[in-house]
Amino acid sequence: MGILFDKYMHQPLQAGCRTEKEIEQYWGKKLVETIREEPLTAAERRTRRSLQYNPTEKDALLLLADIRRRQGNRAEEISLLKQAVLETKHAPTAMLVADRLVDMGQYDDAVYLYRLVSASSDTKRYLRVQAAMKVGFTATSFMPDDVGIRDYWKAVARDYDDFTFFSLQARFLSDSIDGGSFERQMNRNAEWRAAGAPMLSG
Repeated sequence: MGILFDKYMHQPLQAGCRTEKEIEQYWGKKLVETIREEPLTAAERRTRRSLQYNPTEKDALLLLADIRRRQGNRAEEISLLKQAVLETKHAPTAMLVADRLVDMGQYDDAVYLYRLVSASSDTKRYLRVQAAMKVGFTATSFMPDDVGIRDYWKAVARDYDDFTFFSLQARFLSDSIDGGSFERQMNRNAEWRAAGAPMLSG
């Protein structure tokens, strides 16, 4: 294990990395370069070698999942994506994985991850409200039998009333305001527009 650790540390230390975060970022960048420049077999070897050094490295797990996606191995891709979330407990990673699960038609699992992020008191509220919105959009688009979706949107509007851009959408989607009122209020509000916030979509 000491030999593996020495090999894992040697290159980033020579590159000037000093903190654990800098070392992880160094190997993450190296892995991305590997994916872009080498055939999948070589990229997989390098990625697996990185996981030998650090089995919980989220960037390596996500990159290996991407290799599996390119190879058409959906089952292992999903397994690696879920492992990345489980190992890191990292909210942005959970959001990334949930988005990919939606693309793959794994709607229940995606909604589960979005809900975890939206309910996490340790996560920034701006990320939590985005997760809450994606729960609703995913349920509305792909699970229309959910009879409680209108009440769900009302709860989002109430819980995130301080995020005008999102709460107005939630109020409109819960039928609390009509289309004309929604447009007028969005046009009057300057805060979200000044921030350049993008319109979420299902």
